[in-house]
Amino acid sequence: EQGLATSSMRTMCAELKALLNENAKHVPATNFQKILSVKGSASQAVYLTTREMELFLSYKPQTETEHFVHRNFCVGMMTGARRDDTYKLSISNCDIETNMLSYVPQKTPVIVVHVPVDEKHGLRLFLADECNNPCCDDTFNEIVRRICKTIGIDTICTIVKAGKNVTAPKYDLVSAHTSRRTFA
Repeated sequence: EQGLATSSMRTMCAELKALLNENAKHVPATNFQKILSVKGSASQAVYLTTREMELFLSYKPQTETEHFVHRNFCVGMMTGARRDDTYKLSISNCDIETNMLSYVPQKTPVIVVHVPVDEKHGLRLFLADECNNPCCDDTFNEIVRRICKTIGIDTICTIVKAGKNVTAPKYDLVSAHTSRRTFA
C-alpha cells in the first residue's frame, strides 16, 4: 500500500486474485480474497477550469514538438479522447450531417465513441492540423506542464498522488490525462 495509488493497488490485487482463482487447485490459500481486497478511497486529480482551458487553447506553440503536444492536448480537452487516440483523430472523423466526431478507442476497440463537435473552441481546426512529431509520455507531460506554467496555470493545489498528499502549483500536477479529466 505504500507508494502506490489506490487505483494501481486495486488493479494489481484484482490480477493476483484472478491468477489465484484460476489456479485454485494448486494454491492452498483460502483467505486471499479478503487479504487482496482494497478499500476504496476518493481519487483526486486536477483538471483545467473553463478559463484555463481557453488560455491553453489560445497558446501559440514555439516548436514542432510543442505544436504536436498542444494540438493533441487540445483535442483531448474537447473530445475526452485518450492521448493515444488523439494522435489518430482527424477531420475525417467528423460527420457534417450529425455534427458528431466518431472513433474507435485503442483501449476499448469493441465500442465506437460519439462526441459532439466542439464548435465553440474550434475542434475542426485542431483536427485539420495533422501535425506529426510524436514524443514519449515523459516529454509530452513535461511540455504540457511547461505550457501551463507559461500561461499562468499556477493555483496551489493539494491532491493525493501515489497514495500521498502533494501540494504544488497546478502546472506541476497536470499530465496528458488532464485533458480527459477537463473534458469530463
